[in-house]
This record gives sequence, C-alpha cells and structure tokens, in this order.
Amino acid sequence: MNEQSLQANKTVRRYKDQKVVLETIQELGNATLKDVAHLMGKQLNQISGRFTELKRTGEIEPTGETKDGCMIYKLKDYQGWLF
Repeated sequence: MNEQSLQANKTVRRYKDQKVVLETIQELGNATLKDVAHLMGKQLNQISGRFTELKRTGEIEPTGETKDGCMIYKLKDYQGWLF
C-alpha cells in the first residue's frame, strides 16, 4: 500500500469510529469514554482522540457529571443525526 492509501485508510477509520461513538452515546443517552470503549471492544487510548475531535467540533459535550471517575458526555443539541 502506498503512503497516500495508508493516510486515507486512517482518515476513513477515524470517521467510522467517530460515527460509532456518536451512535453509542445516542443509544445510551449519555456515556463515558469507558462506556464507549468497552462497547466498541477498544482500549481507552484507541478512542480518546475521537472524543477530543467530537468535543472540538461541538458534536458532544460534558454533562457536568462523572461516573467511575470519568466525565459523562451527551450529544450536543441533537437534531436528527443521520445514522
């Protein structure tokens, strides 16, 4: 695989993981990083970047509450995600 293909694959994987994070939070109502990582079968460090990206773009936000030492997140202004 060439370098351009490798980079494209990483980008596609990142967006797929973001979508799964959003779907999981939507399904659960609210969720922590630990909740989502467990359901995705991934380590915390494998998806913490997706949470950071989704917070930065304003798609998720903290509820102000914690669970098991982790911040709980919700979808921000949910308005009909197309999943």
